[in-house]
Amino acid sequence: MQEWALWKRIWRSFSVLTHKKYSVKRNRSNRHKETSETLIKWASEVFCLLFKLGVSFVALNYISLSFMQIHTVFYFNYIIYSGLLIFCCQNVATFLLYQRFQN
Repeated sequence: MQEWALWKRIWRSFSVLTHKKYSVKRNRSNRHKETSETLIKWASEVFCLLFKLGVSFVALNYISLSFMQIHTVFYFNYIIYSGLLIFCCQNVATFLLYQRFQN
């Protein structure tokens, strides 16, 4: 929910540059000064929001990758233990069959 609000604020901040107030023709120096200040404010706000959004994605990636790593460890343990179980059962079965046919 918070990420959606961040995207919404980023989208709204794009309208700052296209707002009518900044497209009115004035003398060049004044207009250039207002536009550059507006651009700097807009860029700092957008990059701050994108940074916050990026941090949340990094945290999400760490969480998902940690689950993937745990999943991989459990998968390899499953392969090893199931192989050992089959090997153990095979040895027990051959031992029991050998004893049965000895008697």
